[in-house]
Amino acid sequence: MNHIPRLAAGLAATGALALAGCGSSGSSGLSKAQLAAKADAQCTAYTKAATAIPQPKDFATNPVAAAAFLDKLKPLVAAQERAMLALKPDSSAKALWDRFVAAGKHGTALFNDADAKAHAKDRRGLVDLEQLAAYKTSTVNSIATQLGAKACAK
Repeated sequence: MNHIPRLAAGLAATGALALAGCGSSGSSGLSKAQLAAKADAQCTAYTKAATAIPQPKDFATNPVAAAAFLDKLKPLVAAQERAMLALKPDSSAKALWDRFVAAGKHGTALFNDADAKAHAKDRRGLVDLEQLAAYKTSTVNSIATQLGAKACAK
């Protein structure tokens, strides 16, 4: 189960992080390639920041330690989601981008549920993290790959 916290950290890479200059330079929005490049930059930055936070050895057995760890990730998750939402696709990329953003929102909800349960000392939060890991593997990675966001599909 040690992979779950890192996947929780990595899923936020589908939500959104703060990128300078997000959005479009014109009214038409960002192309699929531009969205993929910006999303990948964000996913890479998020992963680097998240993996710099040490995971407690007793994460899976100590809800207090799990809550403290997830609390350190939470601002990164929120910032990433805001950044992804700030990116505006052009009409040709909109449907796929909307699916990517929706997947990120779902992942963020699972992350927040796990965090709340850890604070309540409810071990069922680990189930939420397992669902998050499975969702990232089964859904998010596929959408990121279709988008061309290779770093977000890891």
